Amino acid sequence: MAFMLKRPAEPLGHAAAIITDVLENAKTNHVISAVQKRALLQEMELRLT
Repeated sequence: MAFMLKRPAEPLGHAAAIITDVLENAKTNHVISAVQKRALLQEMELRLT
């Protein structure tokens, strides 16, 4: 009998939520622009899918 490891239900969703929060904070604090935030979110979407 072999034991199978189970992946967490939403690991990528949780990571995406954290990254989104970090980018929103960076935009709010004028560290990045809205255009940069949008580009980073698009890149994140490509890499996490």
